[in-house]
Amino acid sequence: MCWQSRQWGIAYRKSMLKGFWLAGLACFGLASANGQYAGSTGSAADSGLKLSQQELMRQFEEASESEYTLAAGDEIDVQVPTNTDLQGHHVVGPDGKITLPMAGSIRVSGETREGAAQAITKAFDRYYTDVHVATQVTKYGSNRVIVVGRVAMPGPISFETAPTLLEALAKSGAYDKKASGDLATPGSAPMISRCAIYRGSEEVLWVDLNELFASGTSAVDLRLRRGDIVYVPDEQEDQVSVLGQVRRPGAVRLSPGIRLVDVLAMAGGLTDDAASGKIRLVRPSSGLTREIAFQDLVKPDRSKDLADISLQRGDVIYVPQNGLAKVGYILQKLNAAGTLMMFGAIAAGR
Repeated sequence: MCWQSRQWGIAYRKSMLKGFWLAGLACFGLASANGQYAGSTGSAADSGLKLSQQELMRQFEEASESEYTLAAGDEIDVQVPTNTDLQGHHVVGPDGKITLPMAGSIRVSGETREGAAQAITKAFDRYYTDVHVATQVTKYGSNRVIVVGRVAMPGPISFETAPTLLEALAKSGAYDKKASGDLATPGSAPMISRCAIYRGSEEVLWVDLNELFASGTSAVDLRLRRGDIVYVPDEQEDQVSVLGQVRRPGAVRLSPGIRLVDVLAMAGGLTDDAASGKIRLVRPSSGLTREIAFQDLVKPDRSKDLADISLQRGDVIYVPQNGLAKVGYILQKLNAAGTLMMFGAIAAGR
C-alpha cells in the first residue's frame, strides 16, 4: 500500500478533548476494495510518512502513561500544611474554575495535579508568604464516556482509572441480555457484534467485536478517551455516521425512503461554520466518494443524479468547516479492530 502525504493543518478542536492530527495525510481519497488509495495530492517522494496500522491504532488509543488533567466535575482537596485555614475541598465548576479563600476564582481545568498546585500557590502568594500547596483528586467526575444504543443502561459512565472499551460495554449492560430478551449465560459469545467509537466530530472507529474476541489480542481492551461516545447499534437496524459541522454528530438510523437531507436534519442540521457546498458522502464498503452541495439537496427540481442517491449501512456523511480549501480523510482497515476514519484539513484558505 502506497501512502502519499502532505502536512496536515490543525483546523479545529472545540471540545474539551485535546485532539490529535496526523503529521502527514495519507492519500486524499478513499480506499478501494483492494486497499489501495486514489486521488492523492502528494508526490511519490513524500511516501516516507507512511503510517502503519499499529501507528494509527496507537494514535487513536489513549496513551496509558498520559497524566490525568482536571476538568469540570472533578473534585479535589487542596492541602496547605503551612496554613490549614487555606485547605479545603473543591469541585471544578463548568467554567473550569475553583474558588479559593482570599484569592478568589482560578482556572484549574486542563491542569495536572502538579500544575493545579502551582496555579493555586501562585494565587495565594499574593496574600501569604511561605505557602506550599499539594492537590489530591478525590473524585474523577469528568473521567467518563457515554454509551448509547442497544444497552441496558445508556448514558454517561464514570471511571476511577483510564476507561476501556470492554469496561464501558460491561458497565452499560451491553452483555446483560440477548436481542430476544433472554438472559446471557456465562462464557457465551458476545450478543453484540459491533460498535462505534465517536471522538469529537471528526473521528469514528467501527469496531468488529466478534473479530476482537476471536483474535484474543490486547486490542480487545482498547483504551478510550474521556468524552468518547460508544454507540452500540441494534443488529436488526442499519445506521450511517454523520460527522463534522452538524449540531449532533453521531449515528443516524436509516429508514425506508430516507434521504440525505433527512439524515442531516436528524443530526441537528448544519452549524453556522459548515461548508454547505462540500458535503462528502463516503461508502467504505465499495470505495464510493462524492461531494454534494446542500443547496442541491433542497432544490425542488433536484437533478436525477441527486435523486438517485440512496444511503446504505455504514455510509459516512462528513460536513467540513467553512474556509477549508480541501478536506481529506484516512480510511484504514485495522487488523482485529475495525475501520478507522479520520477527517481533517489538507490546507487552510478561502
